Amino acid sequence: MAVLSVPRWRLHQHYTSYSRQRQANPGAEHRLTVVLDGRWRPSDSGQPCRATSHGHTTRAEFTTVDGRLVQVRMVPAGCPPRPGPTRRGGAARCTGRSTRRESRTMTARQVSPAGLDRYRRARFGMFVHWGLYALHGRGEWNMFEARTPLTEYRRLADHFEAERFDAREWVDLAEAAGQRYMTVTTRHHDGFSLYDTALSGFKSTNTPFGRDAFGELAEACSGRGVKLGAYVSLIDWHHPAFRFREKSKLAWEDYVGFLHGQVRELCTQYGELGQIWFDGEWPHSAWSREHADWFAPGGSYGYPELYDAVHRLQPDAVVLNNRKSVPLPPGEDVQGFENDLPGENTAGFNTGTVLDGPKETCLTMNKTWGYVSTDDDYKTVDQLLDTMWRAWSAGSNLLLNVGPRADGTIPPREQELLRAVGSRLSSQK
Repeated sequence: MAVLSVPRWRLHQHYTSYSRQRQANPGAEHRLTVVLDGRWRPSDSGQPCRATSHGHTTRAEFTTVDGRLVQVRMVPAGCPPRPGPTRRGGAARCTGRSTRRESRTMTARQVSPAGLDRYRRARFGMFVHWGLYALHGRGEWNMFEARTPLTEYRRLADHFEAERFDAREWVDLAEAAGQRYMTVTTRHHDGFSLYDTALSGFKSTNTPFGRDAFGELAEACSGRGVKLGAYVSLIDWHHPAFRFREKSKLAWEDYVGFLHGQVRELCTQYGELGQIWFDGEWPHSAWSREHADWFAPGGSYGYPELYDAVHRLQPDAVVLNNRKSVPLPPGEDVQGFENDLPGENTAGFNTGTVLDGPKETCLTMNKTWGYVSTDDDYKTVDQLLDTMWRAWSAGSNLLLNVGPRADGTIPPREQELLRAVGSRLSSQK
């Protein structure tokens, strides 16, 4: 075990350095303990205790097996380190004079007035579904639909080259279409991260592509008229603590720590964001009952703490959770509708209840979100504009989707439609 004492803000840097060092012996189990300077708060880990008589420090334990991160655990300095990954049922809670139980009433934060005003004025955005699934061209749910074994799906990463990806071209296209924000799938349900996360090795920087796509988009959006947003899946078909807790002996809390950790990464490493878009829990859907091993959570996602972290770290970013349920809980800012206008339910899974607050309709240009090579059933420019006007009349933003191909380019037909929409919008000003 290695132990470091570092400032809280250098945690990511030290873990990245440690990850490189332990690659020389990937078959062994490694554990790194990082002692963070500064007062530990319950929101850092979801634990209800904090250090009181051992200084203001926190220990973060990283455990890796076969070169793969399997646990990140934040504990107060008064607690001893665990011998390995969290077991089902967990170890005893830290007790003793160095810690105390603490009850806390959280006052929910919301997006700032300035951030909400910017979002409402933006009105039109680009939704981007891109990941490993573009390689087979059968959509972002194909891993589930084909019941692809994890070991087989992981091999797609060996072929992800995206040799024509240019973040500036994507932003140029969004501006030409009149879109004022761009929300990108940083990690979809398949578990592949499109950025250089320190919490998983299943990511774009560990492929032949070798680049942080979300980081390049953040740079391309900087100083432009397009605000970047992050789509984050609540479920993860790759993570051992989501689908494979029995086999991995991990607990649900290990997955929640991973999820919250990724959200904190996105909120602290990519500049100012305009939106955090959550997806994967649908209370009125049968998916979690009929396919529990793929969709059912093992407990709470910790929404109060999750939303609080977003609003604390990105006060101008709106939070949308695609739960298709009302009323919105504290911390959520926007009511979402999928492939439907507010009040309509032609898709069969949206609520008919329309709230008074901000709203957003996300819409495909054809029939699919992620790239599907055989889907040529595109809407016309007139159909897209008609939906846009109706959404705006209902007080709703429109988030129009593109599904880039494996090489990193947006399909030509989608580019044509977006440029035509932008031209029509410009002519009507």
